[in-house]
Amino acid sequence: SVLGSFRQIAVGLGVAFSVDKVIELGRHTLETADNFNKLSQKVGISVEDLSNYAHAAELSDVNTQQMQQGMVKLSKAITETAAGSKEQVAAFNALGISQQFVKDNMGNTKVIFDEVAGKMSGFKDGANKAALAVALFGKAGADMIPMLNMGKEGLAAAAAEAKVFGLTMSGAAAKSAVTSGRKYPWS
Repeated sequence: SVLGSFRQIAVGLGVAFSVDKVIELGRHTLETADNFNKLSQKVGISVEDLSNYAHAAELSDVNTQQMQQGMVKLSKAITETAAGSKEQVAAFNALGISQQFVKDNMGNTKVIFDEVAGKMSGFKDGANKAALAVALFGKAGADMIPMLNMGKEGLAAAAAEAKVFGLTMSGAAAKSAVTSGRKYPWS
């Protein structure tokens, strides 16, 4: 019957659509894992912490790509501050973060990021805050202000929420996903 044929076509289309969505989700997961794995190597923040920050970024309507770009710039600002760059030292000092603190925590970008967010959240929004954000995070800095406004406590709460919802990705899972994606590339 025509109705039976229509049902078969509809079911077939539904299955094909569902399979396509599963493949798309798998591809997105592999890309995210690869991005976090590479970013972790660039900035010295664990994949787990980066995935938690990505959740915080999403909660504050900050694009994950902007967050990633900002983290790379912050890593550079940390290195320049430790080396004595007057401009970068001044930016950290304006937040009440000493060059010595930056030097002491140079191997732990997460500690510095959380400290910056804690200090930035206490600043009045406006041109000065935006200028500091850009000085430390590059062009993405101004866009990251809503995430920075969460402060240390807000970032910690977002991380706890990410863990509850299963959004936290471990470094091992990221490496495994990247390896699996190379073995079984989906076109």
